Formats: sequence, structure tokens, C-alpha cells
Amino acid sequence: MTKILLYKGDKNDATTYYLEIIENALKQIGESVVYVNSAKEIKKDETVVCIIPKSFWSVFSRRLNSRIIYWFQGVVPEEIAFYNYSSFKKIINRTVYSMMERLILRKSTFNLFVSNTMVQHYQSKYKYNKTNYFVMPCFNQQILKDAFNSKKYETPTFVYTGNLAKWQCFEEMVTLFRDIKNSIPAATLTVYTKDSQEAKAILSRYGVSAQIKYVPYNILNEELKQYKYGFILRKDNVVNNVATPTKMNSYLASGIIPLYTDVVGAYKENLSNLKYAIPITVENKGLEKLYQLEKEIISGNDVFMDFSPVFDCYYNIEFYVEAIANEIKEFF
Repeated sequence: MTKILLYKGDKNDATTYYLEIIENALKQIGESVVYVNSAKEIKKDETVVCIIPKSFWSVFSRRLNSRIIYWFQGVVPEEIAFYNYSSFKKIINRTVYSMMERLILRKSTFNLFVSNTMVQHYQSKYKYNKTNYFVMPCFNQQILKDAFNSKKYETPTFVYTGNLAKWQCFEEMVTLFRDIKNSIPAATLTVYTKDSQEAKAILSRYGVSAQIKYVPYNILNEELKQYKYGFILRKDNVVNNVATPTKMNSYLASGIIPLYTDVVGAYKENLSNLKYAIPITVENKGLEKLYQLEKEIISGNDVFMDFSPVFDCYYNIEFYVEAIANEIKEFF
């Protein structure tokens, strides 16, 4: 019996998809899987899947002799630097969460990391040298064949999806689009966000026109099918270096040519060979490829053939279920 311990608020579209892969891998090796919302529902010697430090500690501290599978979604101590905390609170929280990370890496039976860059971070920070881990990126979509129609690649339509948190680099995206608009006058921008008033204020500040929309997450992919380019901008720091934003998966699945900063290690490793992707630096160097693509006639089928291998390997559910099942079996 394996219990997946989730507290209220732990579950969203991205975590649900990831956990379903883990669940199916466990079932493949003969485990029955049950979701619980309290460590009190876990019995001695049961296997437990945890996804936040709080759930790990609630299991570990009860001395249940549980085999714990832990999914590291991000580098929490480093993320604290971006929280709206006092300097003192940041220091305390970073220290506590670093201690928790070290404990989890030492005591968990099996770990899931989202990138090889994350593994390297833990090897450097904590001298983590175990082999009890597997790397699987965050993703929640499979490729949508009908999104690759040639007509949409005829016009320079750009899209941004997400909130306006600082780390999403919305202002940087707006100024970048302004530069693109100067070179490609026909370019249009559509922004999908709940934060419509703040988005309008920022766009107005930089003199950029854009259509602002909000749709429920479950129909967003249908909307995205109509766009040619999508923005994913991040700054160069450890939080972004180790991450695998699901936005990239959503864009590629919807046939969108991503325009992204080249600071995410997993993207350098897995997407650098794509013809229809535009990596740029944080200084916006690399737009030459965008301007070159705008001179070409792009076939939807060519983009589909370019993106498909990514879903055959990097975003392949069946591969991860099989691979995780085999890895877990070795340790259990």
C-alpha cells in the first residue's frame, strides 16, 4: 500500500498530472495507491509520496519507518529570496528549509527531481552523492496535432500567459515586445492573465497595445492554438536554472514557437536543437532568429515534425511511467 499525502492547496493541474504518472508507476509494480490528507492516516511501514517539506516532516517525525518517495518541485530555500519577507525572516526561513532539504535528501528512500540541473545544485550545495533518484520535468500536456495549421504561421501573433509575479518577467516581456513591434509592425500581442488591471497599467506605462483576456485553465489550450509565438522569460538565478516551467510544455503542445531566455538548464539540454524555437539572452540578444523566421514561409507540418520528438522523449508519459516503475522497484 502506498499513500500519497496531500494537504489542502497542494493539488493543481500541474501536480495532478505529475502525481498521476507516479501513481501509475507504482501500480505497475503492484502497489495499490490511496490519496490521504493527514499523516494520521498512514500506518507503520507503508510507502508514502510527499511533495512538500511539511508532509515529509509529518511522516518522518512520527517514526513510522515509512519508505518515503519525495518529489522536489523547486529549490525552496532559494525561492524565499523572492518572497515579500523581512530580511530577518528570509534568513530564518532559508536556514530552516535548507536543513529540511538536507534531511529529506538523507532520509528519503527515493527522490524525484525536475531537472539534471537540480541534481547538480543538490550535489554542489549538500554533497548529495546518492543514486536513489529519477529526473522528470514538469509537464501537463500532450501534443495537439490540430494546433499545427499552416495559416496561423502566416501572421506574427504573440501571446503571454500567466500571472504578473516578478519572476514571470512581465515588464521585461512588454519592453521586448515593444522592440519587436518596431521591427515587425504587423506584430500583435495577447495577454492571458487574471491580473487585467495591473497588466493594463504596465502596458500603458510602456506605450504597448495588447488584447487582455482571461479564460479558465481547462480551455486555455484551445485558445493558444491560434498563436504563432509565445513568451517565456526568466532571469538568470538558481531558482530558474533548475526549473522546468509547464508553460513551455503548453506552448509546444499548442504549436507555439517559444521565445525564451536561455537560463533554464533543462531547456538547453533538451530543446536546443529545435528549429522553431527562439532562445535569447537576458539582454535580448538572439532576436535575429525571430526576424529570420518572419522572412520564411512556415509549414504547420514542419513545426509539428520539429516538436514531435520532444513529446516522444522529453514529454512522454509512457516512458516515465515505465522508467520510474523500474527505478522504484530497484530501491524497494
